[in-house]
Amino acid sequence: MASAFDDTPSNVDDQNARPSSQNQNVQTEYTDKYPPLDTVHAFKQSRTNEKTRTTRLANKILKHIQTKQSRTQLKLMRTDYAAQLDVCRDAQKQYCRRKGSINNSDMRWQEEIDQSAKLVFAHIETYLLSTSRPSSVASLSSKAESVRDFYDANLPRDEPLLNPTAPSSRTSSISISSAEFAKALEEEKQHRLQLEKRIQQMEIEQNEKIKRAVEQERLMLV
Repeated sequence: MASAFDDTPSNVDDQNARPSSQNQNVQTEYTDKYPPLDTVHAFKQSRTNEKTRTTRLANKILKHIQTKQSRTQLKLMRTDYAAQLDVCRDAQKQYCRRKGSINNSDMRWQEEIDQSAKLVFAHIETYLLSTSRPSSVASLSSKAESVRDFYDANLPRDEPLLNPTAPSSRTSSISISSAEFAKALEEEKQHRLQLEKRIQQMEIEQNEKIKRAVEQERLMLV
């Protein structure tokens, strides 16, 4: 995706980094290619960039799950995703603070990020649970295969917010009657409910932080 700052260079020098001033009294002129970094437009562009990084990482995680790759690697990716979410939300906070207001578009933007996070974390937790092996069972190869088939049949192939591309022609109608698996599903359900409650609380706290930050910035400008 082309940046809003991209432009066709007028000469070869434009392709180089912004030249430094010769002394403190000389300020390099701002151009479309080198805009000031503290404008509302610059903060909005930064917010867009961070959202793009967040979405790409989310899609990478979903593809990792759909191709049934390493659980250990998935846990590391979950940590990276949580950290990137913080960066993305911080970019949103800085943008709203710089322009001094929060409108409906900003709230929808935040809701999209939060809804995407819900989907990603839910898929992660489901995958980690459904691919785990109870230590009390010596051999679970057949049951593990049934779990993978069940998960493959029930994993959504197209999320409206993330739109990951992970085609699969495999379908399954396997009925799992195992008491252990039924118990695992119930535990997963309860865990997901707890996770959703935590995410909802995080959304409320994040929105309150943004509102407080904007209000403090407004008071400082008065």
